[in-house]
Amino acid sequence: MYKVSRNTVEILGVKIDNLKVGEALERIEQLIEEGRRGAPKYIIKPNTEIVTYAQSDAQFKKILNNADLAPPDGVGLMIGSKLLSSGLSQRVGGPDLTEAILKLAEDKGYSCYFYGAKPKVIEKLSLVLKKRFPKLKIAGLRHGYVEKDESVVVEIKTVKPDILFVALGYPKQEKWIATNLNDFKVPLSIAEGGSFDFISGETKRAPYWMRKLGLEWLFRLIIEPGRIRRQMALPKFLWLIFSKRK
Repeated sequence: MYKVSRNTVEILGVKIDNLKVGEALERIEQLIEEGRRGAPKYIIKPNTEIVTYAQSDAQFKKILNNADLAPPDGVGLMIGSKLLSSGLSQRVGGPDLTEAILKLAEDKGYSCYFYGAKPKVIEKLSLVLKKRFPKLKIAGLRHGYVEKDESVVVEIKTVKPDILFVALGYPKQEKWIATNLNDFKVPLSIAEGGSFDFISGETKRAPYWMRKLGLEWLFRLIIEPGRIRRQMALPKFLWLIFSKRK
């Protein structure tokens, strides 16, 4: 394994890694090994909603910028980077990266713990993981609707996974990881967003051609019209980008 140096760009004050999927996986393997030696690491997956929200939450922005890896997620960031001439090379985050990490974990023998999402999503995720990644070491699965998350922290400390996937939605998942990082001492924690929903099959993904064209947001809006309020983050993000260019 070779050492991958970080190449980051800054969009609205948020550092984002400019890299391709293969480089991200090399970096992730590196982070796990470093984390095993006693320095816990964490990954966030910034998109337009997250970057826009960070403009009004200084604590959240600091957590984002302290992450050990921040692969870009979503076509909006790609557009924003071009407008700022920072040139992100590839959309890396999202469920595709999560699936690649799971394959890496299966091949390398890394154990994984999954925390977050709805109870029915976790039930489906458990079945899908066992079918698609039969040799994956699953240290535990817990849905995000628990009364006291202290019990989750205790369980994580007990089972000692190599990778912790957290899907509580932003900014909660990022803040939860930052708060507990040095307590449960997991080598690598990853803020997942909605990846559990996609991988479990609970939420349908856009056809491949729509994903290639950067139209996954449109597909999700069609099947989930209630997302229109969340989609408003994109025009706000672009307005902030144009304001910065002046």
